[in-house]
Amino acid sequence: MKRIPSPLAAGVVMAPIGVLAWAVAMPWLSPSLGPTIAIQSEFADQPVARPWNVVAGHIADLRGIGVLAAGIALVAVLGEGVRRLRAAR
Repeated sequence: MKRIPSPLAAGVVMAPIGVLAWAVAMPWLSPSLGPTIAIQSEFADQPVARPWNVVAGHIADLRGIGVLAAGIALVAVLGEGVRRLRAAR
């Protein structure tokens, strides 16, 4: 069986995700998705491409995004409170 070239395989995987994101006007591409697709398409037979590594990596990515979002929300809330305290003086 002839192997599909890695760039072609990665493009075939990312294109529907990009089209979906464009169609619903909502980002579906995560920063860790590109490296995951590259590893899956180039090194599919290596231990690093195991499903567990993919799932665990994306869970870690989502946790990082959640921490970032919580930090931004906290700064927004505390920033407004600090502005109000300064304005009251």
